[in-house]
Amino acid sequence: MVDQGSLFEAAPAAAGELYFAVLPTADATARIAQAGEQLRSAHGLAGRLRTGNFHISVAGVGAVASVPPSQLQAVLDAAGSVELPAFPVILDRALTFAGSLPLVLQASRGLDAVPALGRALQLAVAKVLKLRLELSSTPHLTVLYSNKALVARAIEPVRWTATEFVLVRNHPGESRLDIRGRFPLRG
Repeated sequence: MVDQGSLFEAAPAAAGELYFAVLPTADATARIAQAGEQLRSAHGLAGRLRTGNFHISVAGVGAVASVPPSQLQAVLDAAGSVELPAFPVILDRALTFAGSLPLVLQASRGLDAVPALGRALQLAVAKVLKLRLELSSTPHLTVLYSNKALVARAIEPVRWTATEFVLVRNHPGESRLDIRGRFPLRG
């Protein structure tokens, strides 16, 4: 069963983005936070942990203000039709990306299930709307925004099984996500 939550609670001038993501389990969230603290301490990194915002982006829907309720409902319905199996997530390396220097965790052997999920969502949505989801190019989980670069390095693996994906709304400047829909990975 698809849990869609309350879809239309956004403020009139809603800011933020809507996107599909995979969330870590509570245990994985604690291990990610621990890894982030260790990396911050060992390498003199600044920035606060984004524990309320830990996720792996799958596909962007668009700005909250640009997605009318009828389109949002169609996106939710399309996402509910996606049938893919649960998959393992193993994040075992840390690095910073260029630009605003986000400290991220990635899988050293790739995380092929995330782009596969994104493509499945893109196809499902395209069947009902003229809306092209923006796929995440490099699966990763942002831990914090740093003050300096960190070259890629191995970390103690953080593992969990992704048993669902979610549609979330972020809140710029805040470390929280509002879940707008939950969809099981089954099969």
